[in-house]
Amino acid sequence: MNNRVELKNIKTFLPGSEETICYTATLYIDGKRTADASNDGHGGCDLYRPFDAEARKRIDAIEAELATEKVSLGEGWGECSNSLELVVGNLLEQHLAAKQMKSAMSRNVLFLNDGAVYQIKATAKQRPAAIAHVEQKYPKAKVLNTMPTAEALKLFTANA
Repeated sequence: MNNRVELKNIKTFLPGSEETICYTATLYIDGKRTADASNDGHGGCDLYRPFDAEARKRIDAIEAELATEKVSLGEGWGECSNSLELVVGNLLEQHLAAKQMKSAMSRNVLFLNDGAVYQIKATAKQRPAAIAHVEQKYPKAKVLNTMPTAEALKLFTANA
């Protein structure tokens, strides 16, 4: 379902994020620019400001459709109905994880070994030698820097 919902122009302010992520973004539903989305980071709900009446209808329709889905809240927490706010929250978490991974990769070689992500400090010039070192010393390791971004991000978020 969440492949129908996208966020663009994401700006986060982590120092202002107390209970929820403080952000602003543009919400797209089914590829159509729909609303400005934001949260002030103090624990309240997301705010969606639709651009017009048709945009409001898209938001209402996706909310109704999402409400029919059940999502797990994690082990021991049970499940609840899905919502646009949960989908947007997951997209924000993915955005922040991708940003963190990209930042770490710009200064390090990241690799997955025995279910954990490790890093070796390496400048861009040192990176090929560092990757070769990791591949030689840990033949079963997966070097995230050499993978497609989506695949690396999946391993990074699951194991970091």
